[in-house]
Amino acid sequence: MDGFNTFCGSKLAHDQGLKVVLSGLGGDEVFGGYQSFRMMPQMVKGCERLNMVGPLRRTVGQMLQGAAKSPRDRRLG
Repeated sequence: MDGFNTFCGSKLAHDQGLKVVLSGLGGDEVFGGYQSFRMMPQMVKGCERLNMVGPLRRTVGQMLQGAAKSPRDRRLG
């Protein structure tokens, strides 16, 4: 899930002529990761189920984004 962030950091380091860069990526996983990492397989299965009903997936996502009170639920949408 952090692939794009790693790419951006690596590109910037390369463009500056650096050979080694230290980042915080991976440390969270050593200590159990984030709850969203554990929820990701369930979220993927839910998306796959919604894919079977075509436009409903987009409609449900838009409803979540518009009606959700928490930033977390809006991101889910």
